[in-house]
Amino acid sequence: FRSLDKFLSPSFTMERFSIGGNGTTINNTEYKLNESYEAVVGASCRFISNMSEPFVYTSIPGGVSGQIYSSNYSDQLQLWMFGGYVKLPVSRTPETDFVKTVKIVNGR
Repeated sequence: FRSLDKFLSPSFTMERFSIGGNGTTINNTEYKLNESYEAVVGASCRFISNMSEPFVYTSIPGGVSGQIYSSNYSDQLQLWMFGGYVKLPVSRTPETDFVKTVKIVNGR
């Protein structure tokens, strides 16, 4: 997200990074043909679920919370960029032994 206001822009703008994909790939992105393939739209969440398991894997890119001063505003960005996931329990009652784990599924 780029703000037109020069004062606010640093608060909303994260570093630029390369990302693959297009409108017909699993890593769905969109770009404007006249802007050198600069991605303007990307996946807002990745989610893997095996319905027989009591957990799911998920990751989100930076900025999804919308709270720019939150410590969670961009804490999963690197994870999202490199195909990592956070394992989250989805049972009806909270588990007392919940442990946050990270899994890189594509080997990078």
